[in-house]
Amino acid sequence: MATLAILGAGMMASALTPPLLDNQHTVRLVGSPLDDAIIDALLEGLPHPTLRHTLPPGVTPLHHTRLDEAMQGVDAVILGVSSAGIPWAAQRLLPHASPTLPLLMITNGLAIDPDGRLQILPQALQRLLQRDDVHPGAVVGPCIAG
Repeated sequence: MATLAILGAGMMASALTPPLLDNQHTVRLVGSPLDDAIIDALLEGLPHPTLRHTLPPGVTPLHHTRLDEAMQGVDAVILGVSSAGIPWAAQRLLPHASPTLPLLMITNGLAIDPDGRLQILPQALQRLLQRDDVHPGAVVGPCIAG
């Protein structure tokens, strides 16, 4: 099975961890700088503060400062930060981005490009990564993690 790094520890990204573990994947949940309290709670074995559920054993919660460590040997990255966090995530993922590393986004929303045009977030992430050979995919549709 795959080793997956999820960047973002909010409700949606965290709610994705049980089905990934159910399918025998290794899951590393890496918080953004805004997720420190969430990661602290998970490291203490407490329920996720906003999801209000305990994540299953097997999820490895990590602070954003440990992203480089979390990226070692991953088979794919799932981006679950808010749409406002996409520029930060792109900057942090830039050293790891490659055409052979699948990148899936569960973030919904739109972005505005430098010319003032609307972009879907995978296009915005690709632009921010400055990599034409990296093609992020996205999960779309109405969804409420809670």
